[in-house]
Amino acid sequence: MDARVIDENVNSKIKMTITQLEYILTIRDKMKTVTDILIVVVVVVVVVVVVVVVVVVVVVVRVTTLAVLAVVE
Repeated sequence: MDARVIDENVNSKIKMTITQLEYILTIRDKMKTVTDILIVVVVVVVVVVVVVVVVVVVVVVRVTTLAVLAVVE
């Protein structure tokens, strides 16, 4: 009788541990998804910033070129 009770306790603890491990793995998967999303967001932000900088540089160069040409004439 005692052995069966101990056996059931051990089994329930093993089941609890397995459940906790599954929970931890699920959280890890969710964190992985979150980091993937963050990486995509960071890449998009970097691309947008680069495009904006290029556009600003092109506009500044054109405006200064036009100003220089106007002064020269």
